[in-house]
Amino acid sequence: MAHLKYGFLRVLKQRIDALKDDNNSWVHVNDVARFIGPEVFRTKEQLVRCCIEDTAMGKLHGLTIGLDICSTLHMDVNLDDLDWCIEQVMPANPAYLMALPTKNDPMLSYLTTAFNNHVKVREQFGYKVNDAMWEFFKKLEIIDAQGIDENLRYGATYSDQEIPTVFKYLEDGSFQNAIHQCTGVGECRRVQTGTMCPSCKATRDEVHPTRGRAN
Repeated sequence: MAHLKYGFLRVLKQRIDALKDDNNSWVHVNDVARFIGPEVFRTKEQLVRCCIEDTAMGKLHGLTIGLDICSTLHMDVNLDDLDWCIEQVMPANPAYLMALPTKNDPMLSYLTTAFNNHVKVREQFGYKVNDAMWEFFKKLEIIDAQGIDENLRYGATYSDQEIPTVFKYLEDGSFQNAIHQCTGVGECRRVQTGTMCPSCKATRDEVHPTRGRAN
């Protein structure tokens, strides 16, 4: 079935080019095959293979295929695995990546890349936003002349501050690593239902839960 997908997209691009009388149209396609979950993909290695296959086929067919390097929460893939997958896939240079602010979509129950991953990828692999797309973003006033990666918390020189603790945090490795597992969705602030951070429940002050301590 995969070859039908690429064939359909090529025909779609040809039709758009014909309507515009221009052979330079962009047909943006986002591949979220990994979102299907363990019914098709079970391991991080399979996730990487699928991403690279789609990227290669997109380039061969002249298509702008982007990736959602993602996994459903019921797959055996964690946040560290996902970071490993990003580093394996990005040398293939897909057209673009999907992203969420917090790397976790609790509504759809899946993990994906976060905004800070895009900054890290550009720094690590020397990539930059396509010039035409950059100018388009500036025209829409989404970004300004300074760019979109100024004044971010994470950067090439960022390092965690060592914090002595009584607990050993064996599962996460350290308190700092445990903080980074926060998805940022604010579940720790719940009062009536769901899981609430004990610190926030006791103080009702957002400075004290994990999300507040992380920022």
